[in-house]
Amino acid sequence: MNARRWTSMTAISAVLGLLLGLAALTVPAGPGSGSAASASIDELQAIDDLMLEWRWDEARRRADELVREHPDWGPAYGARAVARLGTSGHWRVRADLRRARQLDPDSPLVHRFACRVAFRWMVPEDVVRHGQAALEGDPDDPYVLQMLSVAYLLLGRTDEATQAWESSREEMATDPRARCVAALSLIYSGEYDEAEDQLAWISSSHPNHLYAAVLAAQLRAELGRGRSRTASSLANAFGIDGQRTSRILESPLTDGGRDGLIAVLRQVHRLRPDNLWPRLTLARYLAADGQHEEALAALPDWHELDDPAALIWCRQVLMDLNQELESYEAAQRAAKLAPDSDLAIYGVVLSLAGLDRWTEAAEAARRFVSLAEGTPEAYAAAGGLMGSETPAGFRRGQAILDEGLGHYPAAPGILRWKAHGLHE
Repeated sequence: MNARRWTSMTAISAVLGLLLGLAALTVPAGPGSGSAASASIDELQAIDDLMLEWRWDEARRRADELVREHPDWGPAYGARAVARLGTSGHWRVRADLRRARQLDPDSPLVHRFACRVAFRWMVPEDVVRHGQAALEGDPDDPYVLQMLSVAYLLLGRTDEATQAWESSREEMATDPRARCVAALSLIYSGEYDEAEDQLAWISSSHPNHLYAAVLAAQLRAELGRGRSRTASSLANAFGIDGQRTSRILESPLTDGGRDGLIAVLRQVHRLRPDNLWPRLTLARYLAADGQHEEALAALPDWHELDDPAALIWCRQVLMDLNQELESYEAAQRAAKLAPDSDLAIYGVVLSLAGLDRWTEAAEAARRFVSLAEGTPEAYAAAGGLMGSETPAGFRRGQAILDEGLGHYPAAPGILRWKAHGLHE
């Protein structure tokens, strides 16, 4: 394994960090003892199986139930933190990880969950710290070893990266998840043919493995290989689950791969003109590529949409297109359809801030803090967002941070934003 190409690192880690599974949980870390402890570990595995199928809402609901049943067990909060990667903002993920570490600071399972979140957010120092602690519970855990191998490479520790990679190779023989990880790691280093071989093995032995199928199609699209066949494969994937497919396609895999994927997404749109998610994905890529007129044409009429998740995507695309008022209106529609969604309300805050409507933005920010359970992470996210260059935004942001410090006087996230605002 080498480090020839790393500019796509963050994009691929967004997929890889969500694919990594719990494998066989052999750590006797369940609360209580006997059958109760075993049932808790089994529930963690069930939650992880749902996440591997990108059934995020169901995984989060199961994790919520596990937290309610075992409110003093750190791994329950750790599992919910990872489940929230697919359904919530970073503020809730951080709050659950903080609680998990408070309850069980030495639990290898808690460190395993923290390692996954750190990898998803590509913080290699934290991946190493938590990964090494997780290995104390299972020194041969292939998924932790694979995360460590990537983190070591990012940190320039190539000998340790090679050692971690080699230690995990045996598990890759028959496990489709491990093969997917291997394929993504090969893409990291620019070894695209080898990556295709790994994905082809998964598709032949597990034909219903949506992630491998979509990743293989995306890689072929970006490399300009068999675009008609690739478009047909992606069209089928969108037909199976459009939102999951869009999530997998959120970022390019390769250097300069955006053009190839845009070309294939145009074909997919022609093949499935009534499917919402190919249009949203195409619009997002076109907007990111600066093709604003075509992006706007590809975007569905969000006034007619009743899917909050799709409206949140529309809000982001409209913001990328500098359509601030329309972005706000899409965010408002999402919030009306999902009034208890902190992500939807956060979109309203972002859009109001973009319009310099700071009084309304501050009101929405407080609503967001309430929906996000009033955690220090929520105060930091809201106050930091409001820490605008404009005096009106700065004042309101500082007021929210001060309110947060009143509840959590030593919260590092709030203190960082407070110090940053005062420094500016």
